[in-house]
Amino acid sequence: MTATSDTTARQCLVDQPMNQHGYISLSLPTTGETFHIVEYKDNKTQTQLETAHSGCAVFVVLDRIGCRAETWRARSVELLSEYAMESCEDSESRSITPT
Repeated sequence: MTATSDTTARQCLVDQPMNQHGYISLSLPTTGETFHIVEYKDNKTQTQLETAHSGCAVFVVLDRIGCRAETWRARSVELLSEYAMESCEDSESRSITPT
């Protein structure tokens, strides 16, 4: 299965915090698009998202890994507090260099 990716970091909100199986649900507040994260580039990326709770804002670079399901791999993440959510019109996405 191939992954589709770019280096655009999406500003998302955590809908469901990570469960015991490593699944976390994120969404784009401007469009309502949902991302089901089921894989991680490395342990550091997974650990960063493990600390995020519902409502927490994150910048995340994703690779799409499913051909039918909306499943994604987190390649890079930057956590923000739930109060640091910037204006969606100004910062819905930005380019970052994945680590």
